Amino acid sequence: MGELVHLRLEKNLRKQIKGIVNTGLFSNMTEFVRDSIRKNIEDYHRKLVLMKIKDLQYSAKALTEKEKREKRNELETISSSDLFRKFGFNE
Repeated sequence: MGELVHLRLEKNLRKQIKGIVNTGLFSNMTEFVRDSIRKNIEDYHRKLVLMKIKDLQYSAKALTEKEKREKRNELETISSSDLFRKFGFNE
């Protein structure tokens, strides 16, 4: 079970959340808040990966065909989780 966290919401924000919950999309406010936090965390990680890719884009040099084959063979043997860790996307 998770840790209990207290959260203060402005009346207007709470009213908006209740309105969304009342549509039936969520069973209660807690479910809405958890879903919102999860989506925000996913969005953060997505933005972080895009920033790292952009940084890599400007620091990359063109590979020869031989280098491309060698890299492709190397990457095919690595699991996806190890691949993310290798390139620093395990934040």
